[in-house]
Amino acid sequence: MKQKTTFAYLVVSLLSVAVTALAWVLNFGWFRFSLLVIMAPIIHAVIFVAVNMFAASFVSKCPKIRIVNLFFVITYILPNILFPDGGDSGATYSCFGLIDDISFTNFAWAASALLFVVHIVLLAVQIVMMINVKYKLKRAERKGETTV
Repeated sequence: MKQKTTFAYLVVSLLSVAVTALAWVLNFGWFRFSLLVIMAPIIHAVIFVAVNMFAASFVSKCPKIRIVNLFFVITYILPNILFPDGGDSGATYSCFGLIDDISFTNFAWAASALLFVVHIVLLAVQIVMMINVKYKLKRAERKGETTV
C-alpha cells in the first residue's frame, strides 16, 4: 500500500510539474525569463516534488495531510497557469498564452499572487503537520503504543 501511495504521489507531482512547465513555455515572456535566470521555477519544482514525496509517507498516518496536499498541488498548478506575462510588444497574456484580454490578465495577476501565497502557507502547514505526526509516532513508540 505504501509503494502505491508513493508512486501515486510521484505521478501527481511529475504531472503537475509537466503542466506547469507547459504553461511556462507557452506563456513565456520577460517576467518568466527573469524568474528563470534566478532558477526560481526549478527550485520551486524540486521543493514541490520533495514535499509531496515526504507527504506520501504520512498520508496513512494522518488523513488530513492528504487534504492539505491536494490543495498544495492545486495551488502549485493554478498560479503558474494564471500568471500573466508579456513580451516587448502587445498585451500581456495568460493561461498557456491563450488569453490576452487586459481585464482577465488584471484578475490573473491578483489571483496568481494570492494563490502563490496560499501555496506557501500550505507548504508550512504541511511541514508542521508532518513534524507533529512524526513526534507523536515517536512518543507512542516509546510508550509501547501501536496507534497515535
